[in-house]
Amino acid sequence: FKDINKGRQSSSPSSFTTHKTSLFFAADDGRKGSELWVSNGKPKGTTLAADIQRGQGSSSPSSLLMQGNTLFMSADDGIHGRELWSYSLKSGDHMLVRDIRTGSRLGSNPSELTSLNGQIIFAAEGDTYGRELWSSDGTKRGTNLLLDINPGGLDTNPEDLSLLNGNLYF
Repeated sequence: FKDINKGRQSSSPSSFTTHKTSLFFAADDGRKGSELWVSNGKPKGTTLAADIQRGQGSSSPSSLLMQGNTLFMSADDGIHGRELWSYSLKSGDHMLVRDIRTGSRLGSNPSELTSLNGQIIFAAEGDTYGRELWSSDGTKRGTNLLLDINPGGLDTNPEDLSLLNGNLYF
């Protein structure tokens, strides 16, 4: 319904999620890199929602999760590495939720974003922990290690987070 990256190159749309009548996804317009887009399914209603990594670099949003009127995602702003970000549907503002792996341009690489009882549960690599389970209420202060299953900086690497009857399985 819209050619986001005009010409022969693909916009490579990915990481789709919906909220009411909007579709959110990552796409590359050929000028700003792969960033967050929103669409109502019509050409004029398909626009760049957030340019997280300014310039031509790509924030490459992934693991999109809608919770209330906020979209959470894994993205790279080019400074902190890949971290947890939020995008407010009300204001259109985007922000870094928490720099989990401080001092590293690699970032914590959050993935597997899952909503459980008003919290976002996800896998990430912290400064002193390997890849473990984290939780977030959408604020810096409310984003913390949930469970260090394999202590001492070793990875548990939780994958395929799934909910069943209010329980989280991985």
